[in-house]
Amino acid sequence: MEEGYRAFGIVLAKITRARGESDSPSRRAEITLAGAYDEAVKGVKYIVHCASPVPKLRPDSRQGTVEETYINPAVLGVIGILESAVAQAADTVKRVVVTSSIVAVMPRSAFRGEGSDRPPFTGQSRLPTPTAPYEDPYSSSKTAALEKSEAWVEKHSPPFDLISIMPAWVFGRDELRTTSEGMLTGSNAALLDFVRGAKSATPINTGYIAVEDVADAHISALSPAVSGGQSFILSKHMSWEDGRQIAKKHFPQAFATGLFSEDGVQPTVSIPTDASEGEKLLGRKYMDDDDTVKEMTAQLVELVEAGK
Repeated sequence: MEEGYRAFGIVLAKITRARGESDSPSRRAEITLAGAYDEAVKGVKYIVHCASPVPKLRPDSRQGTVEETYINPAVLGVIGILESAVAQAADTVKRVVVTSSIVAVMPRSAFRGEGSDRPPFTGQSRLPTPTAPYEDPYSSSKTAALEKSEAWVEKHSPPFDLISIMPAWVFGRDELRTTSEGMLTGSNAALLDFVRGAKSATPINTGYIAVEDVADAHISALSPAVSGGQSFILSKHMSWEDGRQIAKKHFPQAFATGLFSEDGVQPTVSIPTDASEGEKLLGRKYMDDDDTVKEMTAQLVELVEAGK
């Protein structure tokens, strides 16, 4: 909206109204149903499909098969957008930008540190079609959605093009989180759990990106100066220990009170990644580690101090 766009939002679930959203109407929709987006896309020029976020980094209590819970919603959601755009807005839509993920193009073996001598992953890397049994349902859903959306565009040759944005862990202030417990969900939990002293034996990727960079990349991707049919990885590497030291520099009292701890253990893997095209898309360097970690840890400290 700051760039002059007028936005209309479709949400899967009821969300808290975020700051600056008063001029951006929204409504709920069952995104997996045929025609779910038909009314929303009429007359629009650009579509940004933010897709499924990283689930809570806790045991998944949702009921249903992997296909019902992960694969189908991811695939049907993006295909539904494309089909509605052709059916209801073929004369107006110029581009669809989809939030994918780096996990869509990185095999699970890479997260175990295997194949570290391979060429770096890029936005043009691709994986085979995922099949059951799924080693990681969320990653498989992202791979399937990417593959199906690109295949759909190739088959139907719509009058608009498609761009996929592939962020790593997304860190930063989350305006939809109003409690300290809520902050410990999604991508932010990957680092915040460690900073709070959690101990894990499961390696995770050190690649991350600031939420501001993700937002700006989606807007930059709408520019006619950017060619369609591309995919952009957004990622930079930071050791979790460095992240903890940044938190300690800005919030030493949080360590003194026990909110944060230096006892956390988290094995990490630095997966070879070439995210330079993402910086070219933004037209600047990615946000630095200090600012990003300060923003996310500050929000948690503020919520705890407010008793929320």
